[in-house]
Amino acid sequence: MVGPPLPNYDLEREEMREYYQRRYGAGFAYAYTIPSMAKAVQAAGRVIRSETDRGLIILMDSRFTESSYSQSMPTDWFDSDVTELVSESILKEVAAFWEQ
Repeated sequence: MVGPPLPNYDLEREEMREYYQRRYGAGFAYAYTIPSMAKAVQAAGRVIRSETDRGLIILMDSRFTESSYSQSMPTDWFDSDVTELVSESILKEVAAFWEQ
């Protein structure tokens, strides 16, 4: 996944955001972040369907490491912190690419 599959910005979604902001003080989370992560986790679940399946899930956006997004990830994806999922070798390759 290149980035969180955020819902489209529209009047209904903005009304929802405003309602949840007034009610819980977390409008963006309820209207955008949580639905986005539900879609991301569902898409990741399509990679592996049985105990014998193997696959690779790549979350390429740094937003996935933010607590507002990572708290919606399944608890068995990492032991204690979402940064465990970050590949140091990939980060080095990306840095080298941009240095060229």
